[in-house]
Amino acid sequence: MNKVTNSGPLAAFTIFSRMRQAYLLFLEGSGAYCSAAVSEGDRLLSLEESDAPFVHTEQATLLIQAAVERAGTSLKALSAVVVSDGPGSYTSLRVSTSTAKGICYALQKPLIALPSLYTLAYGMQQLHPHCSDCLLAPMIDARRQDVYLAWYTHDLVLRRAPELATLRPALTEFAQDRPVLIGGSGEKKAVDLLGDAVQPTGIRASAGHMIAPGWQHFRQKRFAELATYAPRYITSPNITVPRKKL
Repeated sequence: MNKVTNSGPLAAFTIFSRMRQAYLLFLEGSGAYCSAAVSEGDRLLSLEESDAPFVHTEQATLLIQAAVERAGTSLKALSAVVVSDGPGSYTSLRVSTSTAKGICYALQKPLIALPSLYTLAYGMQQLHPHCSDCLLAPMIDARRQDVYLAWYTHDLVLRRAPELATLRPALTEFAQDRPVLIGGSGEKKAVDLLGDAVQPTGIRASAGHMIAPGWQHFRQKRFAELATYAPRYITSPNITVPRKKL
């Protein structure tokens, strides 16, 4: 009787099939709105998004529960948890990171951290796949005329690292070279300031934009160090101290 060995094309197919069964949980909490998603491999199964701003503390776990249930799986069946790495709102990032790390600690799952502006840029690229000469300027609203901003080419090569930038000088520097697509929660401020010099996409941060990049990180085993991981806030929290009453 011939012995069947698990090698060659059959082995590759078996490994691929197992990888496709990897369920990933995604949590996007870098901005005003929180969202959670579940995928099987790179296939989106469910997506839940908050309909009110800055309710991460109240809704993050509820969104996760709803996304997991709608995907027809369970937290125990997850292969990894993927969280937005920042920059963004200090409080929002802290809540989403604590929630993701709590799940990882409780269930012994690896943690993957994705740059928030990169996943925004990925969503913009997917929405405008043929604008190959465009620059992508994903941005997250900060105080006054500032945004958290990064620059990418259309094929997602980083041109300038994420920074806290003042809108007008930051955008006009690049807008003279080629068309600029903008997206994220800072988009409206940019349009109000620069008008037709930039092209809005209407995209906001969402766990739905994290699926493909998160799956790639999982396949490459690019996991965060759970014990020491902290998001990339870029700036310290804006904490005010109340004045003493006279």
